[in-house]
Amino acid sequence: MSRISNYIGPKQTISPDELSRYENGQWAAEIKHDGSWACVETDNSGIITKITSRVGKPFVGDSVRGLIGLHTHLSNCVLAGELETASEAATLIYNKIGYRRFHIFDAPVLLEKDIRHLSYKERRNLLQIGTEKANLDVSKRLLLVESKHSGFKDFFDYVLKNGGEGIVLKRFNSKYFCNNSDGKIEEWIRAKPSHTVDYFVTEIGKTPGGSDNLKLGLWRNNKIEYVCTIQVPLKYKATQLVGRVVECFGAEIMKSGALRHARFKRIRTDKTKEMCTL
Repeated sequence: MSRISNYIGPKQTISPDELSRYENGQWAAEIKHDGSWACVETDNSGIITKITSRVGKPFVGDSVRGLIGLHTHLSNCVLAGELETASEAATLIYNKIGYRRFHIFDAPVLLEKDIRHLSYKERRNLLQIGTEKANLDVSKRLLLVESKHSGFKDFFDYVLKNGGEGIVLKRFNSKYFCNNSDGKIEEWIRAKPSHTVDYFVTEIGKTPGGSDNLKLGLWRNNKIEYVCTIQVPLKYKATQLVGRVVECFGAEIMKSGALRHARFKRIRTDKTKEMCTL
């Protein structure tokens, strides 16, 4: 595993309105499941021995229940995908079915062979053949993500309607390599909706590393209640934003009102703190 780059993902994000530009027969679209990017490793008997995060940290406990120790038919493999954990949507699924699922979207190593140099289309075909041989117990836990070669906007709408996070476009000839140290591939493009929330900046906080961040709140019960924090945007000083309403965007609005992966978008001079509600 030391010879395999840990995190590989999309380089850029586009809006759903731009999907038609990629309807040229050179791209595939895959479902972007809600969860955490993860890497699954199997031993020479096909048992899942390790599942790690994008920074190489092992997932443990409930986050890998039903997966670690699972005896698969895929020996000596390194599989990349989305682990259903670390989000409210994934937790709801876990509470309903009682085990975690792993949605495979690539395989840098398959049956002990490093296939990163093959095209996406070739790797996908090999994964398709490999996953078709799974027994019922394995096939309900290790799932190959659905892929389409046309009708991207309709596919995007279908994915969202059925609880998905969005889609990822992958050029047919793309390899499992990135040109930069950020672990992102130029020929993979994410398309997903962006949710926004207006928050009131209550005060300046501190990250575990000692940097400034901004504490954000929503108007509830006739007062501002703390909800989440965001990084201080580069073009502002933290003191410039305290006491102001800011619009933030992120991947998901959680029940608490916090945005998942929240980031600053703009200052809202047209809103008061009392208007910061969901």
